[in-house]
Amino acid sequence: DYLYLVKFNCLNMKLKKVLFISFAFFTFFSFISTAFSKDIPLNVTLKNGLKVLIVEDHSSPVAALQLWVRVGSADEKDDEAGISHVIEHMLFKGTAKRGVGDIGREVDEAGGRINAFTSYDETVYHITASSRYFDNSLDILSDMVINSVFDPDETRREIKVVLEELNRSNDSPSNLLFRKITSIAYKKHAYRRPVIGYRGTLNKFTRDKVFNFYKKWYVPNNMTFVVVGDVDAAETLNKIKEAFKNFSPKKLPERSRVSEPPQFKLRTAILNSEVKEADLELAFHIPDINDEDIYAIDLLANILGEGRSSRLYRTIKDKKGLVRAVSADTMTSRDPGLFFISADLDTSNAKKSLKEIMKIIVKTKKDGVNETELNRAKLNLESDFIYERETVQGKARKLGYFDAVIGDLRFEDRYIKGIREATVDDVKRAAVKYLNTANMTIGLLVPSKEKNLITEKDLKEAVNKDTSNKSSITKTRLQNGITLIVKENHSNPTVSIYGIFLGGLITEDKTDNGITNLMARMLTRGTKNMTAKEISAKVESMAGSLSGFSGRNSFGLSGHFLSRFFDDALKLYSEVLTEPSFPDKELAKVKSDVLSDLKAEEDNLFRTSMNLLNGKLYPSHPYGMNRLGSKESIEKIKRDDIIAYYNRFAKGSDMVLSIVGDVDAKEVISKTKGLLSGIKKGAPLKISLLPKPKGHKGIVKAEKTLKKEQTHIAMGFLGPSLNNPDKYPMSILSQALSGMGGRLFVELRDKKGLAYVVTSFPRTGINTGSFIVYMAASPENLDVSIQGIKKELLRVVEEGISEDELNKAKRSLIGNYEISLQSNASQASNMAINQLFGFGFDEFKRYPAKIQAVKRSDVKRVAEKYLRLDKYAIAIIKPPKSPQHP
Repeated sequence: DYLYLVKFNCLNMKLKKVLFISFAFFTFFSFISTAFSKDIPLNVTLKNGLKVLIVEDHSSPVAALQLWVRVGSADEKDDEAGISHVIEHMLFKGTAKRGVGDIGREVDEAGGRINAFTSYDETVYHITASSRYFDNSLDILSDMVINSVFDPDETRREIKVVLEELNRSNDSPSNLLFRKITSIAYKKHAYRRPVIGYRGTLNKFTRDKVFNFYKKWYVPNNMTFVVVGDVDAAETLNKIKEAFKNFSPKKLPERSRVSEPPQFKLRTAILNSEVKEADLELAFHIPDINDEDIYAIDLLANILGEGRSSRLYRTIKDKKGLVRAVSADTMTSRDPGLFFISADLDTSNAKKSLKEIMKIIVKTKKDGVNETELNRAKLNLESDFIYERETVQGKARKLGYFDAVIGDLRFEDRYIKGIREATVDDVKRAAVKYLNTANMTIGLLVPSKEKNLITEKDLKEAVNKDTSNKSSITKTRLQNGITLIVKENHSNPTVSIYGIFLGGLITEDKTDNGITNLMARMLTRGTKNMTAKEISAKVESMAGSLSGFSGRNSFGLSGHFLSRFFDDALKLYSEVLTEPSFPDKELAKVKSDVLSDLKAEEDNLFRTSMNLLNGKLYPSHPYGMNRLGSKESIEKIKRDDIIAYYNRFAKGSDMVLSIVGDVDAKEVISKTKGLLSGIKKGAPLKISLLPKPKGHKGIVKAEKTLKKEQTHIAMGFLGPSLNNPDKYPMSILSQALSGMGGRLFVELRDKKGLAYVVTSFPRTGINTGSFIVYMAASPENLDVSIQGIKKELLRVVEEGISEDELNKAKRSLIGNYEISLQSNASQASNMAINQLFGFGFDEFKRYPAKIQAVKRSDVKRVAEKYLRLDKYAIAIIKPPKSPQHP
């Protein structure tokens, strides 16, 4: 029996970083890979669900037979860890007509090779033999898969053999380190467990437990049978049909793989063992094999650590002599995998080596790669496919992997096309996106006698040089009161400019409702020196965008440009902001657009229900009005009104300008001082003096009848304001209720089938906020839908949420928050908004901790405080002749 730890990239001829257990009577080993080939298989699914792939190859009198079972260690439960591998062993231990040892002996006597392996996602049994022995090989393979007896005594003996195999694996330094690093890189997903299992689980296996797992998963509709070689396809298909004719299909159990949550913090581990030299391993989470980023990720690994010309080898091995070997590779799997950087070295060089690796990563993220490196990597990856075509077993492995694991027989074409079309920018983006400290796990295996030479603190200190994603942020106060925030981000040649003022709907009343929106739209409609057409042409010439915006609490101007045009873009931005002309001719056009938008809102039933609800929730507060205004107010607003509003609220003391991108901070500050000097400082607007809601007593309702098919329900409660810390547990409460796994969705849609859409969300504002539940249902379900909403809200008020719901909500909120801040534009707006409302531009650093600090008791307290079922507003849009509701 042989244990292999293989560093495996299923697209690079090497099976990288997947633990394969191979049971055999020969020291036969081959790599799983996808090899580019134009072989088109005969593709047939038998009546029992068995997928059959056959390719004729008469270049040599050899045939490869492979049975791919779509089950692996990742499909096991925690108490089943290692059971797939035990089954792999047991299929060699005899059938009704073949005793122990007969299977291997028959193949050996025919000069063939038989083997098997277990991985995370599949278990594979394969025979390569002279094609003259095809019939016998087919009989052996089908017999062992269908008719294995699982003798109790043999099962006990074979488990002992596996335990010895586990002992042997513990003597392998690379096995130890790989198991350690995957166990801490993955917290939830089954890839955290070793394929071979644990001593504790193996010792508890019984014959029945092993056999029951086998009977669940080893069914024809969960298998792919591949034959490549010197055979006749039609004849072979008939033989396979005959061999598997009595193999009956079954309904497959549900696969219960748990998704791995995003990693937000560096993880480290140091392992001591009786080894001679140290091993260093870095692992970064990457997506699954079908993700579009995989092409660039594989090219990145090749450029960084494949061969003597790679960046890591040239610098750390050749130039500095810090390591004996260094490489980079990827574990690309059915589910999200890992990107590895590995080095063999002396313990005394571990910290230095780690620093050098980080320098190379940072440089790659900042400067990218060159065309020469990229072309070399493309050639390397494509050539791997070519070499794999040399053997029938290689071709068979390719087809089996494509079908059973990836689920796409044409994957090779897609992959090669993706590799060929990848650019240097794609590779750079992959480095920036995935090779980040927060997404990294470091493992170090050191000889026991040297365990005091390095600590985990040393490892963490060594990676502090990774500043490419911790770009410095500069905050400056200009003379006219503008707060200028500049963040350099050289990962992509773009720049975003986001200027924001206090103002918006909260400063309006019914007479000028909609004036902020009109003014914001007018900003790009003309300056003292440029017409609307000229501004538009200028923006398009820089492949950019420039537009005004307005909201409930603010307004401003945002732009996004290629960084090569930054100087011109900043000049244009400044002119639009400091010298708007608000021409009458353009105002007429904008008014017409807004009136059209108001009409269009009537067809948007979500917006209509929200407007109706806000009017009841905030009967005497600006938030009760439509941000677009009303037909009456829009028609009354004149150019002079807009100029007066702009002069009143566009003040430096109430402005934050955030610039993020491929720029130099010092140059930005210098240029901005002069260009924005036209903004007057003014007196700051005091948030405390802005309107506060008086609230309403009891339950208030609003209904509207429209000729539509569905009924729309919006229920609202007054909630915490922007500056109220209750907003954090309120966000968690909403997350636990909404979403596809939330209580509202599960109870009202999944279980009762009342609606297609049901959700909840909080909205914070100045001096007030709200919590809203929205549902679209059939008219006949109106009453039961309202009662269903109330029941779930009452349940959360009385019971709170579970610890599991709390943790899921936290992961979801933090994960979505981090994902939302990837672009320069989102970072610019996030920093500007948080600075404007008093949280500080760097609130993004604190937000995860604030969410993590929320307790179940906080969520229950907030639910009790705000979700008052004796005090809420409800808006209902219903078709004619809908049933009445209580």
